[in-house]
Amino acid sequence: MRLMLVRENELRLSPAIQARYEAAEREPELSWMNITEDLQKQVLREFNVIRSGTRDDGGNGNGDDEEAETEVEWGLYNLRGASFLYPDEPDFKTIPLYVKYNRCRQGDLHVGMRVPHIPLVKITPSAATTMITTNTSLHDEMMTMTMVGAGMEFGAGVRPLVVIAGSYT
Repeated sequence: MRLMLVRENELRLSPAIQARYEAAEREPELSWMNITEDLQKQVLREFNVIRSGTRDDGGNGNGDDEEAETEVEWGLYNLRGASFLYPDEPDFKTIPLYVKYNRCRQGDLHVGMRVPHIPLVKITPSAATTMITTNTSLHDEMMTMTMVGAGMEFGAGVRPLVVIAGSYT
């Protein structure tokens, strides 16, 4: 697994793949995620985890399509999840670029805590999606949504509240 992760990084950083990533930024019909999946499948083929010569690595049209598709899914799952599947392997937390530079962390909000002041961003639909910072915060929105006065505590509103956060890049 370690050698496969090293090879994946080599491919990701290669001039050819970097050029494909750059093209994906300019051309809406391309996706960096598809480019990454293709290179990950290449790694799996190079290490004989999946069979070469199958149609899109998902079957060859001879009745074993489902088996080949499962093989590909299993290979991708293991390659992408190595750091979680093998938590005692320190290399698996430092070799893959997407793990090494991952800034995600377990949040520290819990039921009963005060709502923090977090600026909200609206995404407006247009040909080129733009992001607009609002003049409100998560705290202000929650006060409005739950119709509870100042001093509301996280999770103590009139109706259930779910906060879903992520990034849009």
